[in-house]
Amino acid sequence: MPNEIINPFTDIESRPLEDQSNVRYGSEFFRKVNELQVGMGSSVLRVDQSGLWLGAERFADAPFSVDMQGNVTATSLSLGTLAGDLDDIADGTTYKKATINEVLGASYAYGGLNSSGEIIKGFLNSQLSTKSLPTNGVRVDSNGIYGRKAGSTTFYIDNAGNAYFTGSIASASMSASTITGSTITGTTLSTATSGQRVVLFSPLASYYNSSGTLIASTYASSDAFLMKGETSSSSFYLDAGSTGVVAFLYNGTIRIMADYANRYFAPVSGGTIDLGNIVGQWRDFWVSRDVIYQGMTQPVIYFGRVDSGSITDDNNVPFSVNNSSTGVYVITHNFGHQDYAVQVTPRASNVKNITVSSHASNSFTVRVANLSDALEDNDFYFTVFEYPQ
Repeated sequence: MPNEIINPFTDIESRPLEDQSNVRYGSEFFRKVNELQVGMGSSVLRVDQSGLWLGAERFADAPFSVDMQGNVTATSLSLGTLAGDLDDIADGTTYKKATINEVLGASYAYGGLNSSGEIIKGFLNSQLSTKSLPTNGVRVDSNGIYGRKAGSTTFYIDNAGNAYFTGSIASASMSASTITGSTITGTTLSTATSGQRVVLFSPLASYYNSSGTLIASTYASSDAFLMKGETSSSSFYLDAGSTGVVAFLYNGTIRIMADYANRYFAPVSGGTIDLGNIVGQWRDFWVSRDVIYQGMTQPVIYFGRVDSGSITDDNNVPFSVNNSSTGVYVITHNFGHQDYAVQVTPRASNVKNITVSSHASNSFTVRVANLSDALEDNDFYFTVFEYPQ
């Protein structure tokens, strides 16, 4: 009849299953079935290649469905009420309905762990509460990360960025503005990556200028300490403070001291150190252009040789000679005074007379005569004694 309403559960003929005594419980009725339907419309249970679903003609519209991969869709899920703890689920008689926060928490936990149960999400400091330090173990909370052993802190990194370690730190590279510790050990330690810097490597300390050029190195061997200039123009300076001194020690005791502020260089105890000896002697010793011996200013001695009308040896003093006429030699210097004496000695045996004929502030004249007492050119030595001013 038109518009007749059919109840699928009462108006459609059904066939009973075979007796349950059969081992297969009627499974032969449904072998090789492509799809199965109980009811119709919104009151239907269907099974086909999409899966199993209830309450809709199509799988995609069903309020409840399970696909072939086991994924479940449901508009609501009630697991009953649990009077005790979740641990009671194991008894199979009591269950608890999960709250929305518990569902979300499980989702967050699932997203924060990988399949091996390892944490794959980060910690947010502001979301962590403060925990008591363990006797043994690691604590991570809003204060930072702390490691403990036998009730003592072995390491920590607090929320201000401070770090502390009681053990060793091994690292191929480390960058920090300040490193504090009782012992820092490594292969290379450099104050900068380029430019002016000091580099410690093995037994060497190398010093570079602002252009990155190696200027000097220091080296300690078994019984010596070497300071070496690495370029031809490398210089070393010892610079004390305005009231300090530069001192030389022997076995921990100061022997010689340079006190530049008071303008002296001397042994700490008078009469204890000699300045040179018979084997190693100073060539020249000058004090404001004067030589001091036993507290007395001595004349300064210069010498030279006139050879073929020119001076070939002048004791590092700017003497010059002019053979103005036969047998007459004018030797010029830069004394600027007449407080000096000159001695001359001929080199040839045929010289009868050699004299200093004039004596001026910046020159003196030597006359050379032969055995016939006639002026002639000849070579001679001269020695000059300049007296203290």
